[in-house]
Amino acid sequence: MVYTIDYLDNIVINANEPCIKNNHAISYLQEGLIMLAKNVYIIEKQKLNTLQGECVLELTFNSEENRRLACFFHWFSVSLVSYIKLIALMDIMQINHWEFNDLKKNKKELKNM
Repeated sequence: MVYTIDYLDNIVINANEPCIKNNHAISYLQEGLIMLAKNVYIIEKQKLNTLQGECVLELTFNSEENRRLACFFHWFSVSLVSYIKLIALMDIMQINHWEFNDLKKNKKELKNM
């Protein structure tokens, strides 16, 4: 079974020949990121509706009123960066036909990418 993990760069994973164990966890990360993004969107939209043209900067800088938004946005941004790095690593591993144990011996090559 082959499934897409990055639609922009068309990166696919072959579940029959995984480069890492438990590669199905990638789909969990995708679902979690989508859930966080939707929650941030909903909260931001609700907040914007209550502002009625007032200063929009309050949405970002006034986390005292809406701490949940600040937490969700933080979780989303940190998780997204980690997800992107993991996808890139998996792509490199597939292209080079590396397994997990090959990462250590190719450390210098990975740093240059």
